[in-house]
Amino acid sequence: MSTKIIKGEILSSGLSTYGLLRIIRSKKDFQLVNPKDIVYLSRNTIMGDGLLNIYNLAAKGVSGLITDIGGKPDHGTVIASEFGIIRLLTAPDRETEKQLKHLEGHEICITNDGNILTAKSSPI
Repeated sequence: MSTKIIKGEILSSGLSTYGLLRIIRSKKDFQLVNPKDIVYLSRNTIMGDGLLNIYNLAAKGVSGLITDIGGKPDHGTVIASEFGIIRLLTAPDRETEKQLKHLEGHEICITNDGNILTAKSSPI
């Protein structure tokens, strides 16, 4: 059984996806990302080289992106869409960030309706 813990807004369509959650805090964290991971980039790490960061993650084969900044018409969403990667916009607050940090390294699911689930249970 799955548990919904975070609700967000889908920015780029893609299939519901599972993966290990990785949080990018600095440039060295990019080396820890593997294909099929789901990656969280906060507004602090997406600024500056954000577009390049999203492109590099997409090219690496991540299965999902979670951000707390952005919108449907921005370049990061266009890149995610081109690679068929689901991108989720979450609230830019401490509680959401705390929940994501708690899940780091665990398998999560991003569903087509914008939920983050904590257990491996097919939403389809």
